[in-house]
Formats: sequence, structure tokens, C-alpha cells
Amino acid sequence: MVLLLATLALAGPPPMVPSSDGCHAGTLGQLRVEVPTVERPLIVLDGRLDEPDWEQAVLLCNFTQFQPVEGAPASQPTEVLVLLSPEALYFGVRAFDERPDGIRAALRERDNVTDFDDYILILLDTFHDQRRAYALAANPLGVQEDGLWIEGAPRTRQGRGHPIDKSLDFIWESEGRIHPWGYALEIRIPFKSLRFPDLPLQSWGLNIERRIQR
Repeated sequence: MVLLLATLALAGPPPMVPSSDGCHAGTLGQLRVEVPTVERPLIVLDGRLDEPDWEQAVLLCNFTQFQPVEGAPASQPTEVLVLLSPEALYFGVRAFDERPDGIRAALRERDNVTDFDDYILILLDTFHDQRRAYALAANPLGVQEDGLWIEGAPRTRQGRGHPIDKSLDFIWESEGRIHPWGYALEIRIPFKSLRFPDLPLQSWGLNIERRIQR
């Protein structure tokens, strides 16, 4: 299986060449990424990102704000690692924070993360039609919130936020850890939990959101 990732708003075939430091930067239009495959990754989901397999992952970086100033540089840097195995899709996140004491995270019930905690939200448009996407969020401790993003569905938070149906729960794994430099997340999404076209070459839309609640 070969997986190409592109932003949900992709309108053309941008280059697949990473920047000089090895990361794919959305600000440079590097929105089309081929994800490498590791046949038998030996990754333990513990929020450390210290396994050698992560060195083979593609690196996404240079994210920008959409709130409060759309298009401005992110107030805190974030790095996202992505790789495949024959059975699952892996994400590793380094969310740097100059004020780690201000990170908001609690061990709470599932689907109660995004209103209270810092979080990383992954939107996977597996049919790449910009009509619906799997929405998988985790707070810095790995607590999950998930659902289905549906185009045209009512939005929450008095008209803000995402039109996500949270009545659906998917099978996936996540673990997070707060570090002196911020926090890290490791996520494993089995392909059997997702629906996608029956094609040898998969082209999926991807959007990554980080929320800093403070």
C-alpha cells in the first residue's frame, strides 16, 4: 500500500520535495507527501518517540494559525511524524511549548477533550472528496475524542468549531506524555477501523490541528 497525504483544501498537485531540513512545510506549498512504510514497526505507544522506526517517518512542520490570526506563524512549534505499516497508520507528534506548566490536560472521559484540554486533532479524508473525514483528537495524556466530520453538518460552540458527529467511536490507540519541552503523542490507527477506496495507491486528505487552550 502506498499512501499520499495532502491537505483537505488541496486544489492542485503541489510538489512532493521536502525543504532542506527534511520537513514538509505547508507554508512552502509542500502539501503532497508520500508516506514511507515500515513492515514491522517496533513502536511502543508511550509518548516518548524514541524508537528507531520514527527516524524513517515523513516529517510535517511549519504550521500556521487559523485563530486568532489566520495565516500567522504558529505561536508554538509543532512537528508531526507519519509512517505506515501493512496494518496501521502511525502519527508521532512533538508539541513544543515554552510554558509547559501551562499545558492543560486531565485524565477524563472519552469525547470530553476538546472543550477543556490542549489537544491534537487529526482529520483523515480517506476518500479525498472534502465531504467527510475521520476526526481523531487526543489530549497531551492520550485521552481520546473522535467522530466523523461531515460537510454541512451543524457546527458546535455557538457556530464555531467543527461539524463533528461524536456519537461514533472508532478503534485506535493513543498515548501521550508531558515533557520539559512540551508534550508528545504517539497514535496508531488500524486500517480495519477506516473505510477507503479499494485501490493500490491511496490518496487521502489530511489536516492537523493543535489547540492551545490558554
